[in-house]
Amino acid sequence: MPLAYPENLPIPLVTSYNHSDSQKVRRNDVETGVPRFELLSEDGPSMPSVAWLFKPLEFQVFEGFYRHTLKLGSISFDMKLKVGFGVEVHECSFIKTYNPSLQGKLWKVTANLVTVEKKYG
Repeated sequence: MPLAYPENLPIPLVTSYNHSDSQKVRRNDVETGVPRFELLSEDGPSMPSVAWLFKPLEFQVFEGFYRHTLKLGSISFDMKLKVGFGVEVHECSFIKTYNPSLQGKLWKVTANLVTVEKKYG
């Protein structure tokens, strides 16, 4: 069971949302007429770019979660993400380490993730 993102931290803003290159639809060409399409899967990973704005203490909690709980981002975790149809739980993994920058009194943290929406039921 994946670890959970800390409840006391804000959820990230999804700044861009890319789907994997894997084909989810197969095209079948026919000798005459319109090609036929077959849906192979509705599931699959997405690779969103996300951004957080943290107060200093929240950033310390996030760093501790990333370094110690996720073992420098090597373990996947469950986190709520705001997507087109509301807030949904996704299993997330960091593609590479996050990028922090101090903006006034807040820390802006950006990262690229691999996510899969959790299906229950």
